[in-house]
Amino acid sequence: MRGPTSLSARVVALVFVGAVLSSCVGGSDAVVASTSASEAVDVVDTVVTTAPVLGPEAVVVPTTPPPTGVPTRPDPATEADQTPPVLGVGSEGATVHDTQDLLNDLIGYADLPLDRIAEDGIYGPNTAAAQLGFEEYAGLAEDGLSTPDDRIRLEATVATLEAESADSVVALGDTSPFVGSWQTLLNTWNVLALEQPIEIEVDDRFGADTEQATRALEAALGLQVDGIVEPEDRTAARTAITAARADSGVTVLLRTTDGDKPVLVKSFFDNDRYCLRFVVGLVADERCSQSPNGDINNAFFVSVNGVSFIAGTANPNVAFVLLGTAGTGGVEPLATRQIGDSLARAWVQIADDEPDTIELLNGEGESLVELRFTITPTERDFFGATVSLISLDYSTTFFIDDCVRPGGNGLELKGSLSTSTITMDVMAGVGTLTITAGTEALPVTINGDIDRATVTDERFTVTGSFDDGIFNGAPFTATGAC
Repeated sequence: MRGPTSLSARVVALVFVGAVLSSCVGGSDAVVASTSASEAVDVVDTVVTTAPVLGPEAVVVPTTPPPTGVPTRPDPATEADQTPPVLGVGSEGATVHDTQDLLNDLIGYADLPLDRIAEDGIYGPNTAAAQLGFEEYAGLAEDGLSTPDDRIRLEATVATLEAESADSVVALGDTSPFVGSWQTLLNTWNVLALEQPIEIEVDDRFGADTEQATRALEAALGLQVDGIVEPEDRTAARTAITAARADSGVTVLLRTTDGDKPVLVKSFFDNDRYCLRFVVGLVADERCSQSPNGDINNAFFVSVNGVSFIAGTANPNVAFVLLGTAGTGGVEPLATRQIGDSLARAWVQIADDEPDTIELLNGEGESLVELRFTITPTERDFFGATVSLISLDYSTTFFIDDCVRPGGNGLELKGSLSTSTITMDVMAGVGTLTITAGTEALPVTINGDIDRATVTDERFTVTGSFDDGIFNGAPFTATGAC
């Protein structure tokens, strides 16, 4: 794990050239074919300066200029009383993501003449087209906008189709759009609650990987663990996903591969901080931004398991980031992404070298000259001892907060990373392991038995297996030094 790195950045008054951005403009709402994962688009590489024109039906929701700082997040008790938003081209956030999920379900269940849309939390032209398809199907006024009443109607329509169709109950060996919609829910759940960077291919075929993930979700949510997906499983999954998004505002910024290693970068809110989490294969790291006076403009250069990232959090008025590296002949524009339903934004790009210049721009391409950089992993006061847990189903690295070696291959350890914790209690080479993860609204507890431990003054290694349930007895190994 890479420690703190000083990022030498100059805030420069670059001349913004519209052609630089216009040459990189793409659809922020790429269509994803139901049987091809290779057509997915990295959201961080999409730059949209104006909403694409859809035709006479399209309506762009007007927005007021965003504030320059991030306001304090509202209390959940009062946030629920706020008026739900009307979504249109240009809207972002968790509510958009939930709506895209339901629209994809409707497209599959009702066999609408539309391709599945990317569930990226950005309301682009394809989401508007899917909304128009729903409105036509349901006999609603066709304007491409998703109102709160529309979303209630959409959710009820999808629930009715699932309840009334005999094909909606799926299990190992089945092939149908109902399988594809379930695979999408499983991928979303894995990112939010279990942080598994490996995606299940959304191919409408219920294979062994889909069954394993189904059983894990059923165990975590207290459902009957049988690998059979019924309407109540779908309802429970959607409810859990919505609660998890509302609790931490998770937004996936990047999902790709590096060779045979899956790569996942997501942003989220935790303990009054906006954080970025980087997962490469079986190794994870994170960076968080404090928000004094609402200012969270920060940039980080992070290396994880052989992959380097340049990433940051940003104030609401930051629409683009320009990265400049000496010898490359120019600057590279990135679009920022909204973190959940907050006003804060984030951005990321895989990078070979630290950029020489980083500049933040507003939606008009005007330079925002105030930029500061801090590299403080997880806002901790120390960086040192870690414990790395490796398993086929769950792997990560924790900072060690407390460690006692009483002798005789004994170990008492407590560690943490963001909202996750690990505890190991070992006597005479055997003991227990407990991991807490998930979110405050949806906590997850993972238990395991340690059957062998070797503890020296320099290092410790423990092996064991998880309990039946989420990881079905999978073996694990944990190593570290304290």
